[in-house]
Amino acid sequence: MAQLAEDRASTIRQNATNEGLNAAQRASLLAEEDKELFTRRAIAEQTLSNAMAQENYDLAKARNDAEQDLVRAQGDMADSVAGRRDAELRLLELQRQQEVADLDLILATKNSATVEWANADKRRASLAGIYDQRADAIRRNNEGPADGYVRSLNVSAAAMNEQVESIGVSALKDLNSQLSDAILGANSLAGAFADMGKRIIASLLDIAIQQAVIKPLANSLFGAADAAGNRSGGFMGSIGSLLSSTFRGGKAKGGGIDPSSWYVVGEKGPEVFAPGVSGTVIPNGGQGSRPSGGGIASIVPSPCFDAVVDGRVVRGSMPIAQATMANGMTEAGRANA
Repeated sequence: MAQLAEDRASTIRQNATNEGLNAAQRASLLAEEDKELFTRRAIAEQTLSNAMAQENYDLAKARNDAEQDLVRAQGDMADSVAGRRDAELRLLELQRQQEVADLDLILATKNSATVEWANADKRRASLAGIYDQRADAIRRNNEGPADGYVRSLNVSAAAMNEQVESIGVSALKDLNSQLSDAILGANSLAGAFADMGKRIIASLLDIAIQQAVIKPLANSLFGAADAAGNRSGGFMGSIGSLLSSTFRGGKAKGGGIDPSSWYVVGEKGPEVFAPGVSGTVIPNGGQGSRPSGGGIASIVPSPCFDAVVDGRVVRGSMPIAQATMANGMTEAGRANA
């Protein structure tokens, strides 16, 4: 920009020293010079803007690439469907951000009259819908057992009509086979039609029970899913959260324990131990970590200490199952009201 100002000043000096020019001619020449300088200034500003845009793009792309590598590594290490799903969704969002940056760079640095600019503008306008569909596909491909089952229950009216039609088609095909058997004497006509009626009734009853009883029961067990596919509020989710937050692994080699946590210890077989006070688990050989206070908290199996895992699971699961069934039947009654 300083060079442009110097060029203008030089033109003024040259015109002033040219005695063959009058004032009007000098003004006309300066106006022509100003037009040229304006064009040169616009080109210089655009070049500078493009360079800054490219520099910012390069820095942002480097950060995005690094974060994508990190998210991929986290996804590879995830040990659950939910963890892999979250990693893939985060990776998809980073890819969306990068494509937005790619298109914005074209829109900022290319001539708006070019085909490249027009294509980038069109693509930019359609990105939201494209990536929403990709996110839905990721959620569908990374469903947990509960997600897939609950989705199969939450069918549309059109899908349910198709299920009913399928029942009718299947029943008619079976009737066709049974009528052939009846003609050949292997079955009776009355029996063939009776079997068809029973099959249709049983299948329709299965759909009715599924929608009226199983569906609300499943929602009660597994909870509701948010837009990201995370479920909350269900009995099974509460149990899983409780176990993951209080279970601290095995203590076959001994070591310190926390009074509010669960551990698996290994004397003659795995036993679930829920300590009421702080202490230390000593392994069979007695060579594990010992408490600094001098006292030792040891586990001695006895008839008075029931630590059998299967027994606890049975006793603990029955009240949960009963409460869940009662809740599901209540919701089913509301759905049919």
